[in-house]
Amino acid sequence: MNTNEMTDKFSWERVKEVARFYYPSYRLPLMVYPVVSLVFAIMYVWLTEYPVAFMLFSLATAIPSFMFYLFPLFFCRRQSPVTETMLPATTAEKFTFFAILCVPVNGLLLLVPSAVVMLIAYGEGFMENVLAEVTTIGFDFMAETYGLSMMQYLVPLATCFFIVFSRWRNRIGMGIGMTIVSWVAYSIISGITVGIMLFMSPEFEQLLENAGNEGYDVGVYIGQRMGGMMKTFIYVSSAIAVVYFSLMMYLTYRKMRTRQF
Repeated sequence: MNTNEMTDKFSWERVKEVARFYYPSYRLPLMVYPVVSLVFAIMYVWLTEYPVAFMLFSLATAIPSFMFYLFPLFFCRRQSPVTETMLPATTAEKFTFFAILCVPVNGLLLLVPSAVVMLIAYGEGFMENVLAEVTTIGFDFMAETYGLSMMQYLVPLATCFFIVFSRWRNRIGMGIGMTIVSWVAYSIISGITVGIMLFMSPEFEQLLENAGNEGYDVGVYIGQRMGGMMKTFIYVSSAIAVVYFSLMMYLTYRKMRTRQF
């Protein structure tokens, strides 16, 4: 690319040049992420037939989530800051490439293979036991809330994104550490919020009053009301996650522009 042709006008051609420059950094996850997602999805379906093994494996399902959070770390390759600074592209063009790769592309690499396996499993009737029914309920709830519960994954990702693209030193250590901190903090805040909403709700008091009764209708009613309350919580927590994500992306862009990263 001829640096003399540089202008302030946004250019997708220069975005492509940025992609070519960083290709060695993200080539590995492009190949590995779909494979890992596929393997975990197949094991998930298979192990629903073995409750004990399934419960243990459920602990390992956090691995794909952390792969999503830590994707920006692949850009921490050994590279001269001067070389990256002199890359003939504007801050907006660099930021656009990083954002596209770390958010939608990263998500699709992990989500698509898993979704395909789940659709095939349900279509062929491979998941018909109690654990499968629980999984189905979870998917149905996600559909009813328009998939907004997935917004929670943006919080640790945005944290890692900010660390990687706003620093030159100790990006890997700080990226992992602060990602975990943000994930734990968001989980604690979410848990406390759910607890407060439950204890303050009239439905919870009714649940305690009828704990010794066997009224099926009462149980159904309370369950429906609790479900509605959880939807409200999902909407609120998702909004918080989106606001945090937007703020961190803005701060990242400003930092990149200031440091000519």
